[in-house]
Amino acid sequence: DIVAQVLGTNTSLSGIDLLHVDAQGFDPDVLKGATRTLNHTAVVTFEYEGTWCCKATLRPVLQDLSAQGFECWWAGQRRVWPTLQCWDPQWEKPHWSNVICARQGHPWHLVLERMAIHRVSKNSTVDL
Repeated sequence: DIVAQVLGTNTSLSGIDLLHVDAQGFDPDVLKGATRTLNHTAVVTFEYEGTWCCKATLRPVLQDLSAQGFECWWAGQRRVWPTLQCWDPQWEKPHWSNVICARQGHPWHLVLERMAIHRVSKNSTVDL
């Protein structure tokens, strides 16, 4: 993939602890093009602004990351909130948030799981 080429690792990646994507609205394209790199990544972070290019939406990006073995959360200052487990279509509306995803089975996944707030009622508002 293009990330591996840019890093000069055309053969194999030993492991990436954190991949932070901030591509000014092109985050879905970067994540889609980084499949091989993501296979060797423990944690991925990216911004969701609701104004991604090419009319990309959040849920398919989260589903792709889930299919690659990641679990994703909205990132707050001291807590994280599940995304796909309690999906709300209103989250596709334009707003700015950070998303953090950890590979299931990796120690960082356990850390984030412990930080997670699992009960958010549909009628409540969550300040991310």
